[in-house]
Amino acid sequence: MNNLQRHVTVGDFVKFFDSHCHSTMSLGEIVNDGTDRVRIKLFHFMSSEVMQSNFVPPINPRDYPLASQDEIQEVYQSSEEQWIARHMIVDVAFIVPIEEVESGRFFLSCAENTFVIRYCLISSSMLPWTTNYYFSRFQVEPFSVRLFHSLNTLSDHVRRSMFHRPEAQTTVQSFTIPMFPPESFYYLAFKLADNTIQLTVNRKQRSIKYYNSLKMESVVKNSTFTYIRILSKAGLSCLRTILGQGIGLGLAIARPTKQRPVSCCYINNNVTSIECDDITQNEMVALQPQTRCTSNGIDINYSEQNRILSCRIRFMKFVVKCPEDVTSRLPSAEVVQVSSGVYPEALFHYNNILYEVIEINIETLLVKCAPVQDFDAAEIMLPVDLIENLIAQFGT
Repeated sequence: MNNLQRHVTVGDFVKFFDSHCHSTMSLGEIVNDGTDRVRIKLFHFMSSEVMQSNFVPPINPRDYPLASQDEIQEVYQSSEEQWIARHMIVDVAFIVPIEEVESGRFFLSCAENTFVIRYCLISSSMLPWTTNYYFSRFQVEPFSVRLFHSLNTLSDHVRRSMFHRPEAQTTVQSFTIPMFPPESFYYLAFKLADNTIQLTVNRKQRSIKYYNSLKMESVVKNSTFTYIRILSKAGLSCLRTILGQGIGLGLAIARPTKQRPVSCCYINNNVTSIECDDITQNEMVALQPQTRCTSNGIDINYSEQNRILSCRIRFMKFVVKCPEDVTSRLPSAEVVQVSSGVYPEALFHYNNILYEVIEINIETLLVKCAPVQDFDAAEIMLPVDLIENLIAQFGT
């Protein structure tokens, strides 16, 4: 934490303890810095009272579906400034314009330090906070902005690894991110330290030296690798506070297209999920990151000299039979259902044959059914409305 307090400078957004009430967390932008103190321009949370008194409309869920989530807090910047000691700084903050949240480039949805902003209060008037002002006012980006982009990229890669690939049988995905900033990795390691296994090792590796005289030489170089292994629910929950609440769960269906821009989770969809244990079971594997692990979890490996971050994700797949299968893992998830009376494994009689609901197609409203006792009968496709009536008759 001392390193973070020393590295934040003008332009950084920070979380800090209020000097008058040490239990209250506040937000601010550093506008002037010194050795032991920094000057902060304060942010305040956008409450209903503030919106009413300044005629600010609430965020429209239709226009801003991501920014309007309950887990994302809205703030506004005031004209108030104050000096605070550097040791009062607790963490960096990611204060993102609402246009950037909905741009398709934002992946830290509902992360702990992420806030959305629309307005700034200047001379008792609420004025729009523009995206250009946020991203183009520094030639050298502040630490918190660099950190935001690095973690946002990592979250994007993790989500892509668990989404799509409807026909894939594998439950392991790997990726690498070149030129990942070391300060971003060590920030991630610091935040995960209490709930993960971490190990740093030095290795000797062969490398080639190239000379201007067209000579080459094979030499030995020392490389430092840091391993982070996430195998427990506590570690996965901690990662979600950093990279977003949706981390660890994915939808294994085809990508949205121009003709079908929105894809949702339906009954009988394949869902990928990292199913971690309450505690780390295999201590030997956990303490030896070089050893290949087969249980669900995430391995992160960082090469300090090459600045390459490698990630290996192990997960499982399951078929959604009821909404609770998904909401028990991610409370904010939504599962689209056809009707409460039609559900997988429901039984009904049709033409004196007992059938079972196998698959429900939400888009075509057709239900695939298989015979239960008469194995000579073929599978059939029937409309949802008819199936609902047949199920009701069978139950009576």
